[in-house]
Amino acid sequence: MSKTAGGLHAGKTTFSSIGSNLQYNNVCIAENEEALPAGWDPLHVQMGFKPTDSVVTVGTGWTYISSVGEVQRSYPAQYLIRDYMRSLAAMGGGSIILDPTVAALLKDTQGFKTKGELSQWLADNVEKTVSSYWGNGVIATFSAAMALQGLEPQATWIKAPPETLIKPFNAKGLQVIVTGGGIQTTWFVTDFRLGRGTLVDDWK
Repeated sequence: MSKTAGGLHAGKTTFSSIGSNLQYNNVCIAENEEALPAGWDPLHVQMGFKPTDSVVTVGTGWTYISSVGEVQRSYPAQYLIRDYMRSLAAMGGGSIILDPTVAALLKDTQGFKTKGELSQWLADNVEKTVSSYWGNGVIATFSAAMALQGLEPQATWIKAPPETLIKPFNAKGLQVIVTGGGIQTTWFVTDFRLGRGTLVDDWK
């Protein structure tokens, strides 16, 4: 899609000193609904679709960060996920992609009864300074215009002292996806913002 729809061609229309496989590849995720903890609805059900519906959702974003190694008992998974999310562009939303083993730990050990509870906890606990927020080039490009128009909260954040702590994520914009084979306690955090979803049957 980057080449066909976006017209991205290395050395002609896009230039990168390091490169990214997302310029010629993509990230496709199928939720492992059978491995969801009790009470954790599939993403498409959270979006208002029926459990039996087959839905495809397109997301856009800039960054994904992989866990390093496995979850350690001495530091619960939600704390490490929170720590990593501070590095994201943080344009309000994002996606947290969990192996079923991590989802089970978060539900059974840490008490998150639903995906929504985890999203709310992360929105309440991920903080970063306004200087690091505006220091991200993606934020400076896309959010500065909102601040200059007086739109909140960006208008307040752009005037705040550099070390002011802000909570840049909105719980409604944080989606949790459980995928994988339940082999190890690994996960990704991303700033991918997902669309509302489309029924696959509508394409037939």
